[in-house]
Amino acid sequence: MRSKPNRVYTQQQREEALLLVKEVGLSEAARRLGYSLQTVSFWKNGRRPKPSTAEPPEAPPATDAARTEVRLESEAEKPVVKVAKFYSPSLKGQILEFVAEHGVTAAAKKFGVTRFTIYEWRRRVKLGSQGDAKSPVVGVMSIRLRRESN
Repeated sequence: MRSKPNRVYTQQQREEALLLVKEVGLSEAARRLGYSLQTVSFWKNGRRPKPSTAEPPEAPPATDAARTEVRLESEAEKPVVKVAKFYSPSLKGQILEFVAEHGVTAAAKKFGVTRFTIYEWRRRVKLGSQGDAKSPVVGVMSIRLRRESN
């Protein structure tokens, strides 16, 4: 099965489509013009179309300030990549002690940990104090729990 070649639209075609979108709506405009709904939606939402061979690319800005602005705009378009954080057993213990005094929400805000992570750590500590789990934080916290209970 062969795929269709990418269609190239002129600036005039895009503008006409956007005017029609204002009059009759997105779906109806795409249907009337025979364009893809997704393509017209991209134009309507201000997304740039893929570069085509019909239009020459823009020349780079001349000044350093303009170059910086362009760089910042392109950086804003990059997706945010979340990186997993590592918490040492002693930091987990400190966070759980803070939770005992101030609550889960306050600890989550202060240390930048999700509430769900804190709840998981608390669950593991509870299991560890019962002898059911093996985790570095469990060892540290279960010792503290035993001291507090005696």
